[in-house]
Amino acid sequence: MRSMISRAAAMANPGMSAWASLVTRAQLQAGETVLINGATGSAGQLAVQIARYLGAKKIIATGRNAQSLAALDADECIQLTADDKNLSGQFSAVSAAQIDVVIDYLWGHSAELLLPALAKYTPAGSPVRYVQVGSWLAPISR
Repeated sequence: MRSMISRAAAMANPGMSAWASLVTRAQLQAGETVLINGATGSAGQLAVQIARYLGAKKIIATGRNAQSLAALDADECIQLTADDKNLSGQFSAVSAAQIDVVIDYLWGHSAELLLPALAKYTPAGSPVRYVQVGSWLAPISR
């Protein structure tokens, strides 16, 4: 019983992060396509489930762990361990098919490849709501 309570308590922050990102920040609507960058972590896995619950038409999940990606209820998976050319090509292809929302748990290199693809291949007049969750902070100079 104690183990179950501990697991439930541990899901509070990732669950709220996923819910707030999709519902409050991105305002995901039923029938929209969402890309979750970093879907193999706790919050990312919950974001996939919440997006499905909210009626997302298509869920694209990215992550490094192939086994975890395969276990997700995502419509399409992008393995982040691919080389840059392959990864850029995959991001370009999904961007051209119109992504409405990006929930980005990773930032960093995957975002460096995703953002130019979104800018170049997203259909004109189709804004993308990009929600970056957490970030790296630069050292503060004193």
